[in-house]
Amino acid sequence: MESVDNEVMSESAIVQAYAHVWTHAFNSISSMSLKCAIELGIPDALHHHGHPMTLPELAAALSVPTSKVTFLRRLMAVLAQTGFISQGKSAAENDHEQLGLTYSLTSISRVILKGEPGGLSPMVSFILDPIIQDPLHCLGKWLKSESPSPCTPFVMKHGKSLWEYTAHDEGLNRSLNDAMASDGPMIARLMMEKRGRQLFQGLRTVVDVGGGSGGLAREAAEAFPQVEWMVLDLPHVVAGLEGTRNLKFVGGDMFNAVPSADAVLLK
Repeated sequence: MESVDNEVMSESAIVQAYAHVWTHAFNSISSMSLKCAIELGIPDALHHHGHPMTLPELAAALSVPTSKVTFLRRLMAVLAQTGFISQGKSAAENDHEQLGLTYSLTSISRVILKGEPGGLSPMVSFILDPIIQDPLHCLGKWLKSESPSPCTPFVMKHGKSLWEYTAHDEGLNRSLNDAMASDGPMIARLMMEKRGRQLFQGLRTVVDVGGGSGGLAREAAEAFPQVEWMVLDLPHVVAGLEGTRNLKFVGGDMFNAVPSADAVLLK
């Protein structure tokens, strides 16, 4: 945006500035509404219903008490405004605001269905977890501190790095692994579509560094069976994971050593 230092702003410019600030200040409502929708299972309920749902039908499917239905309607309005839900008119003639609308999935909301290959609901849940979000409230304090460079806002807030935290928090570790693996199938398909078989032509071994639970590597190992795949990640991340004929998991630290291979994959 152009600089307006020492210039008198026009009324329209002031209005645009207010709108811009309001948009960014209230963006968190959109993010948290998305998180709430995933936690409640709204996309899944609409998907399983098979056709547009009225608000009372949706409330019943989600076990939302009658006293909260009005607030559910407000949540659905935010989701419709942000493109995650399609909002239409009910076929039934009824002036009651709770019965006058129906809700259905959009193409965007289909990628946050739970359990779908390539679904991004784990990514949303992890990124918007309070443990991940709280350090963002420390950015100003962190920038003004004289802490050594390895100290991040996460360390300032929690007293340990993310990797140290997940090593002792099974729930967050699982959430992180699911998030990292969630877009693996899509990335693998994009690799195939853009480059096809030429992508790994002539390679015998590939190591996916920081590959987590193998969301990308599993797809790639199936698409390129002639290549031996390894997934390197911290021991507690890969503990108990089973490989396949041409895929194995290796516990280690990439800052200490990376297994020898013809190519290294970093996502």
